[in-house]
Amino acid sequence: MKHTAWKLGLAGAALALAAAPAFAQTKVTNQGISAEEIVIGTHQDLSGPIKMWGVPVSNGMKLAVDEINAAGGIYAASSS
Repeated sequence: MKHTAWKLGLAGAALALAAAPAFAQTKVTNQGISAEEIVIGTHQDLSGPIKMWGVPVSNGMKLAVDEINAAGGIYAASSS
């Protein structure tokens, strides 16, 4: 019985640690958003040993921004 209670307690602690991020509160702001523009940022490795992942992601993001802006911007793209 002693081992069962210990295992149950350990399982409960592991579950609590795994679920804790789901209950964390995040600050919601509208920083970077105005009537004229939306600022988008990213953190990618553009040099070094893992640039093979960061450079294509950065290029893809720039391509998507260019396409949206060519179509009239984010507000025009969201209204269609």
